[in-house]
Amino acid sequence: MHASVGPHPSPSKGSFKKRKIKAYKTSVSFFWSLTMAQAILVPSTAGVIRVLAADRSPMNSQLLTEALTRNLHFALLSAVSASGVLSIMASELPHVAVLSAHLDGNPNGGAELGRRMRVLYPETRVVMLLDSSERNLVVEAFRSGACGVFCRTQSLMSLAKCIQSVHMGQIWANSTELHFLIEALAEFAPVRMVNASGTVVLSKREHDVVACVVRGLTNREIAQALKLTEHTAKNYLFRIFDKRRTVKFRSAPGEIRISYEGTRPRARYSKTDTYSGK
Repeated sequence: MHASVGPHPSPSKGSFKKRKIKAYKTSVSFFWSLTMAQAILVPSTAGVIRVLAADRSPMNSQLLTEALTRNLHFALLSAVSASGVLSIMASELPHVAVLSAHLDGNPNGGAELGRRMRVLYPETRVVMLLDSSERNLVVEAFRSGACGVFCRTQSLMSLAKCIQSVHMGQIWANSTELHFLIEALAEFAPVRMVNASGTVVLSKREHDVVACVVRGLTNREIAQALKLTEHTAKNYLFRIFDKRRTVKFRSAPGEIRISYEGTRPRARYSKTDTYSGK
């Protein structure tokens, strides 16, 4: 018994069109799946981040810059002193500044520079390089305005992740370092100026000026921070001095002392930096 075999039916135009549409949809689906996978793998900071690096010595700054240059997401700038950092800040305005806590031969040089940068260039986020995660170093770094602290014992890959996280607006600190901050916050009490009966005698604006003095800002930086003229900032200091002669400051853990040097008031915070009054 033989089965008759006829000619193979040719596909109709309609079925061919359907197969073509199905193949197109499959390719589009694969393309979007691949794109989404790439989007997950590529960091959200895929754009170039301008990073300013300033370590404790010229050689250290060079080595740090060369190491970070290997990351294609970073455009590196380098400085070896506080004046060099401020000069670059004025012209380049980097997104993130990586500063050594020990700068210009001063163990607190990085923190002092961080305070100035916080007032003059608040858009730039600071990462402070620490030799160790000691409590006083961590707290001082964040008090100076740093958005992250990084111990030199950690890996370069971790530093790159730190820079990217800080650039995205996050705070970089481990659980121990955050615990240090919570302890410091619990210990902090605002500076107050009271009379014999315990009544606060400073106005809100005068309190703002005192807070700037505690941070170690100069008259010019106080004026910039509070959006005042430098002359007005000096007048507030004179008023505070006049009140200081009859009342006393109460603060914890330190206190403010204001005295005259020539015709210019000079303030000193006993637990932090000296106020230059320049």
